[in-house]
Parts: sequence; structure tokens; C-alpha cells
Amino acid sequence: MKICMLTSMHPPEDGRIFHKESKSLSKKYDMSLIAPGNTFSRHATNGIFIITVKKPKSRIFHIITLTRLFLSSLKEDADVYHCHEPDALLIGILLKKIKNKKVVYDVHEHWPSMAALTAFGPLGQKIIKCRHTHGFIQSIAEYFELYLAKKADRIITVSDSVAERFNKIGLETCNIMNVPIILQKNANTLNKNPNGIVYVCGKLGFSKGVDIALQTLLSLKKDYPHVHLTLIGNVQDDVIEQIDPLLKEQIEITGFIPYEQMYKKISEGGIGLILFQNTHYNSYIGLPNKLFDYMMCSLAVVASDFPEIRKVIQTAGCGIVVDVEYFDSIVNGVKYLLDNPDEALRMGENGRRTVEIDYNWKNMEEKLFNIYKTI
Repeated sequence: MKICMLTSMHPPEDGRIFHKESKSLSKKYDMSLIAPGNTFSRHATNGIFIITVKKPKSRIFHIITLTRLFLSSLKEDADVYHCHEPDALLIGILLKKIKNKKVVYDVHEHWPSMAALTAFGPLGQKIIKCRHTHGFIQSIAEYFELYLAKKADRIITVSDSVAERFNKIGLETCNIMNVPIILQKNANTLNKNPNGIVYVCGKLGFSKGVDIALQTLLSLKKDYPHVHLTLIGNVQDDVIEQIDPLLKEQIEITGFIPYEQMYKKISEGGIGLILFQNTHYNSYIGLPNKLFDYMMCSLAVVASDFPEIRKVIQTAGCGIVVDVEYFDSIVNGVKYLLDNPDEALRMGENGRRTVEIDYNWKNMEEKLFNIYKTI
């Protein structure tokens, strides 16, 4: 059987799509992956044939990307198309109709609540603030997604909250969480900086709470002069411009770094931050990769008190959930861990232990194999 991963928005070497699902499935099946990129290219990596189609610079011309993805998918002629966004699913359903192919829909996000952001870019931030307009767009996006999902052969979700809207209309789903591939404990874990605070994200902006992380550092500076913040990811210019000059010596910005380097850098810290804001429903129900990355690297976590995050942290005993709408709640959470390094260390070890037992890709890989056995 030949499987083709199809994504309209993610990069070709995305963590979940390439490093986890594609690499796992390549152990048993012929694998290809079609994704948007800056150029047209065709090459094999780790036994997976990767095809990139050139995307226009503006999202206004996204239809061109979709057309190119569709034509490449037709040529690839796989038995199963594993689709990662609603518009990629549309391509998969067309291929199912035209060539009698099987389709898997892999749902990473609550896409309807993100429709304004993904379709309108920076304008989407303003649309979200307009409740009626955002609600209208979300309703249309949800109808479109559910209509297509009914035609898929299998549906994979990343959490119970993401699965909920499909289960409500009688569609069966299987949760494959976006958890890490277990790595050996980094040597840096033995020399952790208990005053080192880490914030990880692929692209750091204000909606991710980075501005609050910076304010937290400034608030801690007087009583905790040795506290240090590491921002791992491509930090937006508007964030950098807001950094107080007094904090320059206490902040490190790594930019994008490969997986292994990222885990090494995380392991140097003692506290991991997740300060997502409740700007839209996807943010509220999200279960971010960084939570499990922190846990694997034995960091105590201070995170937004949102349902999926709270469930994991309370089950594992690996950190503190805080009300991100109240700044003092965040500062007090970080202060508690700084004042109680032994407790922070215990929480970090709890997180690592829980990842080793439950929240790891080996467990999810078996579930993925079982899905494909039934297709």
C-alpha cells in the first residue's frame, strides 16, 4: 500500500507530519509527502519521497497552491491520502471520487475557530475581535469541514476536545496525541539552571503570551536578579521591539533550531512557560507540543489554566496552572517554583516519568498502525 501525506499549510518537514507519522508509517508502507514550499522540488529523505509545490507569497493566491497540490496528488497516485487541513481534505475527497482512493483526515486544530486567521492573515486578528463576523465565518468553516469529514474513511484527532465536534454528529475518531519521540535524558538535565525559564514556539507572537513572559521577567528582576529567559523560535519583530532594555542581558533568543538542539536548549532550563491567551477557541482547547517537550526534558511547567493542559498537568503532577488573565497569578506561579527548587525538580521528574509511560510517540505509533490495518 502506498500512502501520501498531503498538507496545504505545514512545511514538508513538520514535526507531526514528517518526523512522527510519515517516519512511522514508512516502516511498513511506501510513503510520499506533498507540501507547499518556496520552490518546486522532489527528493527522498529517510525513505520518504517529498514533493514540494511552490506557494505564492500572498495568501490571497492560496487557490494556486491548492491547484498545484491537487495536480501533484493526481500524479502521485497513492492508495491512501492522509490529509492534514480542511482544504487538503477537499483535495483528498476529490481524489476519492475521481480515482476511488481512501482518505484519512488528521485534525490537529479546531480549524473553524482559526478560519479567520488562516484565511485573512493579519486582518484575521481584527476579525476575531468582532464577535459577529468571527462567529459567521466560524459557522461556515465548521459546516464545510464537517461536510467533508463525513466522506473521509478515517478521522484522527489530537485530543478529546478536538474530537468533540465530530463525535457529536456520530463520526468515529481516534486520538493520536502530538507527543514526543522519547530521547535519552540530555546531559544538560544534570546541570539545570533552576533560574532558567524557557518559552518554546515555532513562531512567537503576542497571541502566544510572549509579551506576558517578558513582563513576568521584568517583574521578577528585582527580587530574582539571576533569572534568565530563553525564547526558542522565530520571534516576531514587534515582540523584539517591545523588550525592555533592562532585560537585554537576561534574554536569549535562539531563532529556529533543529529538534535535537531544541531539546538540548530546553534541558538547560528549570521552568517551562505556556501562556496562551484565550483569543479563540482553538487556543482555549489546545494541547501544545511544548507541554510534552518540557515534560520530556524534566522541566516544571507554568501554564494557562485551560482544560486539556490542566488535565495533563494535574494527572502528571508536573507543574502549576495559572489564570493568564491575572498577571499576579502568573508571577506567583513562577515565584513558587523559583523559591522551591526541590519541588520544581520533583515536578520535572514527574513529567519525564509520565512521558516515558504514557505520553510518548511509541504508544501513538501503535494506534496509527492499527488504523491503517483497517483501511
